[in-house]
Amino acid sequence: MNSRITRFALLGLLALVMSFSTACTRIDPGYGGIVVDLNGADKGVDDIVVQTGRIFYNPIGKAVYQVPHFMQRVAWTLSPAEGSRDNEEITFNSIEGTVIKTDVGFAWAVKVERIPHVFVKLRTNVNDITDGYMRSQVRGSIAECAETKPLDLIYGAEKSAIAKCALRKLEAVPFIADNFNLEYLTFIGAFRFDPKVQDAINNKIAAENEATAVEKAAEGVANAARTEASGQADAIRLVSIAERDAKFAAAEGNLKLQKSLTNAVLQYQEIEMYRTRWNGEVSRVNMSGGGALLNFSMDD
Repeated sequence: MNSRITRFALLGLLALVMSFSTACTRIDPGYGGIVVDLNGADKGVDDIVVQTGRIFYNPIGKAVYQVPHFMQRVAWTLSPAEGSRDNEEITFNSIEGTVIKTDVGFAWAVKVERIPHVFVKLRTNVNDITDGYMRSQVRGSIAECAETKPLDLIYGAEKSAIAKCALRKLEAVPFIADNFNLEYLTFIGAFRFDPKVQDAINNKIAAENEATAVEKAAEGVANAARTEASGQADAIRLVSIAERDAKFAAAEGNLKLQKSLTNAVLQYQEIEMYRTRWNGEVSRVNMSGGGALLNFSMDD
């Protein structure tokens, strides 16, 4: 009896020890699980990423962390409607030193196979990586891309170019290139300025719009004048074509007339010419070969 009780006690104790020495957790889809050694000199991270499913570990000397490897999207904005009660806008400067404030959208993801290395390097959770390390890198990249540009280009033609430049600079950072995938970096909405700077910008834009309107009006007048001149030129051209065609028709008619004149008609016209020009006198009679030839005297 005592031996049976002893065996049951030992089995219970063994089960209790095993329950304390072994734990199980589940790694959800989209996460990578890493096992961290809490004891010893290294206190390191196992270089194995558990994709999904269950993982068993010793809860006394080890801990398991889940790090998401799906895309993290964040909007750092002034407005609390974007999800934060704090002002998270990002500021930078133009080449003139003007302070520019902006909302920024950013998306990144840790590479699955690099999860242990990211954890060892940063020792923090994904939210802290986003709002700490990533935010600092984004702000520095934007500032570097914008600091050589004048204000009128920053809020105008170069706005999207600055965002693309900042993303390229982020992708070139060795730690980011090795461990993260970046999806996008973009400015959300319009830039914000000091009220006096904003007024100056508004006045400049209004002047440019007015100048553009005047230029378009002048261009419209010029186009109308060119259209009218073109119409007159077309009329003159049509008259010239008609005159040319008339001359060609007359010339063609004369040619046809010349071709229709026979030798008889030509002889008749020659006799008629002499008849109309003869003065009626016979000037002389020439004898030739026993015949008489009358020569008529013609007055010129």
